[in-house]
Amino acid sequence: MNEPLYWNIDVGLIRQDSLNAKLFIYLPEENEEVLYEDFLAQVGDTIWVDSIEYKILQNEEPFSVWGINTYKRTIDYQFRFQEYELVKDIGLYELGFSDFFARYTMELKGCIIDEVVYGDTTTVGVDNDETQIVSEFKLEQNYPNPFNPNTVISYQLPVTSNVTLKVYDILGNEIATLVNEEKQPGTYEVEFNVGTSRNLSLTSGIYFYQLKAGSFIQTKKMVYLK
Repeated sequence: MNEPLYWNIDVGLIRQDSLNAKLFIYLPEENEEVLYEDFLAQVGDTIWVDSIEYKILQNEEPFSVWGINTYKRTIDYQFRFQEYELVKDIGLYELGFSDFFARYTMELKGCIIDEVVYGDTTTVGVDNDETQIVSEFKLEQNYPNPFNPNTVISYQLPVTSNVTLKVYDILGNEIATLVNEEKQPGTYEVEFNVGTSRNLSLTSGIYFYQLKAGSFIQTKKMVYLK
């Protein structure tokens, strides 16, 4: 059996080339794989993902976090306006994304590696709870944000309401309907998962989600990183 071995993670199917210290992503739509990371690249090197997209290794320096003395690499993903940091023995530590309006940054707060806990791994979430006393309509900011491929949206209802929760692109085109039914008073959460829908193909950028409950309407912005 000489078939390549792939790992299925959030960004897609990943193959490790340990001989050449590279990672590849498999693209099922094109039936091909593209370069994801080159761990032998030197500072200043250009890492070509394909004939159009490329990254530049900007910096490599010693780094200490959670009692671990290691080093980190800063990579500028030119085509997608992204910058991220990879930390040896940990992985992706920080991810930044820029658009015309602002810059967004996500930083790793904790992780579990080989059953050892580093940093803060406390999870924060909201379960559907129809018995909780809610005094007002409220639409929460999605988490995580930016996201890929899934994010969670929470909302509150003080009274029984006909509820719709929809996702729109920056031009106002409807992308998905997440909720469309009557709901009792309480706190709810719903997952928007780009990866599980075969009919949903989004590009990186800003999207909006809107909650309508009776006469209440609220819209918030979220960022998808492909």
